[in-house]
Amino acid sequence: MAPVRWKLVFAGLFVLSVTGILYLGYFCRGPNCALKKGNLRNTFKSNYDAYFQGTFIRNRFSEEEVDKEYDLDLEAQDVIVFLHIQKTGGTTFGKHLVNDLEVDPPCDCYKRESGKKRCDCLTRNKQVWLFSRYSTGWKCGLHADWTELKNCVDEWFQTEQGRKRRRYFYITMLRDPVYRFLSEWIHVSQRGGTWKTASLKCNGREATLDEVPFCYHTEDWKDVTLEQFMACKHNLAINRQTRMLANLSKVNCYNRTGMSEAERDRLILQSAKDNLKDMAYFGLMEFQNFSQFLFEHTLHINFLTQFTQYNNTHSTQNKYSPDVLKQIAELNHLDIELYQFAKDLFIQRVIEAYKEEDLPVPQQLMEHVKKAETASEITSDHKSNEDTEDVERIGAQSNDQFTQGVFERDNVQNVDASLNTQFGANGDDVGFDRQPFRGNSDNGLDRQSDRGDLDKSSLGAFNKKQGYDSREDMAAKKLRQSRLMRNFQSQNIGSDHY
Repeated sequence: MAPVRWKLVFAGLFVLSVTGILYLGYFCRGPNCALKKGNLRNTFKSNYDAYFQGTFIRNRFSEEEVDKEYDLDLEAQDVIVFLHIQKTGGTTFGKHLVNDLEVDPPCDCYKRESGKKRCDCLTRNKQVWLFSRYSTGWKCGLHADWTELKNCVDEWFQTEQGRKRRRYFYITMLRDPVYRFLSEWIHVSQRGGTWKTASLKCNGREATLDEVPFCYHTEDWKDVTLEQFMACKHNLAINRQTRMLANLSKVNCYNRTGMSEAERDRLILQSAKDNLKDMAYFGLMEFQNFSQFLFEHTLHINFLTQFTQYNNTHSTQNKYSPDVLKQIAELNHLDIELYQFAKDLFIQRVIEAYKEEDLPVPQQLMEHVKKAETASEITSDHKSNEDTEDVERIGAQSNDQFTQGVFERDNVQNVDASLNTQFGANGDDVGFDRQPFRGNSDNGLDRQSDRGDLDKSSLGAFNKKQGYDSREDMAAKKLRQSRLMRNFQSQNIGSDHY
């Protein structure tokens, strides 16, 4: 009888196995169904994982976070503040701000005795309305970050422009972290530029050399190899975008004692995400035309020229091995989490802007959304913007995945080369990006006076429900719609490099 019982046991196990395979493969609809078609390749535990396959996990943003519009009145002390992160296309964007914005009066640009360009961006009442490199200069420090700007901008205006109530509209630009890092390395190794005069000010004092030692012991870091550039743990190029967008006072500035590295990373990343959401506007270097469109829609100020998407950058002209690119991604894992978050929010905002402008949403954007929805549906149990594990873990992707995914980018666009005929190809700090910050205010505005923050209810953002209430506004809208349609039909918008 024993052999018969064993046969029954094996038969039962076989039936259960077949039933389980059939269920998981054809009937199970949950995110944990490992045999569901496509899951083996698309199961992403975090946005870091999704990055390697060229997509992102969608976030549930509120309507207020997606649908932002402001009615700027530059004559009434409204000020645009451009937070400029290195190697994100900020130099080009900064030149667009001073040369091409449709404002009256326009910025008055001239060359100083030093040979550098400077522009006076003044209202009719001779008040500064643009705080940026080419308008005011580095008044808060070279490439001042969010922490420095928040503690400096209003103080400078109250001192230099009079004690008045102002609204500050922070804006900025982001870039794919791997190619931004490579671009900074090329800038440092070929030109020797290190931005070593940056003050790195936080909580009222500058960072000490013990807190942020130099990675080199000569005059500059020229001819540094990529391996050496990556090996210095004090290199501020690592996760630069996250650090420059975060409120560093939350982590005791540059003092790394008294807090674990994982906790510090979690706090910095969350702070950068929060500040990015609160900004009046941010764009992405890889999507120049969409970035221009979103700027004009959000701030109701048009550019006189169309942004140009360039095909190749110095960082993409060289072919790097998948292993090297993967190492750079792992090194900049916070920036990748931030960029994935930013890309999702950016695309949602652009789509909403198209709908409000009564324009057809480009198929290119919808393809991004469709691909992201597939990843998000499978990983619906994960909250990538809140999960601490997203910061702490570094995924171990194979080189095959790495090559097939995000790093097949031969058509990544170059922004830094634009407008060189106006300012010169060898201007200082080439590769600046524009990163305006909104501060901590809930509607994207930073309102300050001589008595500190103003009541946020006293100066509301533009109410989109009131719409365009004049014939002039309607005519301007129709003219812009016509221009946008012509431009978007004749160009490959946004360069889908994923």
